[in-house]
Amino acid sequence: GFFPAVSFMGWAVSAQGRFAEAVAWDRKAGRLDPASPFPRGSQAINLITMQDRARLVTLRDELAVADDPAAAPLLALVESGIAILDGRIDAAIENIRGQPSVPFVLNTEDALGWLYLYAQNYAAAREVWERANPEFFDPQTWRAAIEQKTAMGCAVGYVMARTGNAEQGRALVDETLAYLTNELPRYVEHAAAQTNRHHCHAIRGEYDETLAVVQTLLDHGHLAFWWDLRSLDYFEPLQG
Repeated sequence: GFFPAVSFMGWAVSAQGRFAEAVAWDRKAGRLDPASPFPRGSQAINLITMQDRARLVTLRDELAVADDPAAAPLLALVESGIAILDGRIDAAIENIRGQPSVPFVLNTEDALGWLYLYAQNYAAAREVWERANPEFFDPQTWRAAIEQKTAMGCAVGYVMARTGNAEQGRALVDETLAYLTNELPRYVEHAAAQTNRHHCHAIRGEYDETLAVVQTLLDHGHLAFWWDLRSLDYFEPLQG
């Protein structure tokens, strides 16, 4: 049927920063395949990115009465998104914690670690990420971990540094940034949207480089994960 093509269009326009169009495609894909969790999960993430609380509430109400196994974790995602918009990080954590992951939509453990990082609970972030991503905590497997989850590398290094492993944490940040700079194919100028390169520069105190990456993201409509800039303490020097 048409579902794969329509679903892909939602992903494609979202990757270009065209979130309102992406939501329209997500809703169309959801009508074509109501059982698929991907359109609803993608819609939730796009609405959070757009800071559209009203439509998130509508989606929450739809999921609350949905009769399928994926509804519960998707509902938790939406509830967490509303909590983030309201500045209630602790509530966002409570909504996500204990929920199963939804393939291609939500990795609960990874998301929970980010939320703990927003809350500056570095020990909890480390506990979650070390359990879910042990490859990041062994230098012998850093390369594979960085290749598979590039966007997490520098944040994991930062958490290490804040939880008693400063030297190892700095080394992981350096290795992740070296991979981003020297090895990762940069097919488009704004590939940083998928790699969190600005996180690496901010953690290293390289604020001119951080601002340059952020400006490129903004120039191309990449407003996704704006709450990182607002919530993570290593971006505080850029908040004026």
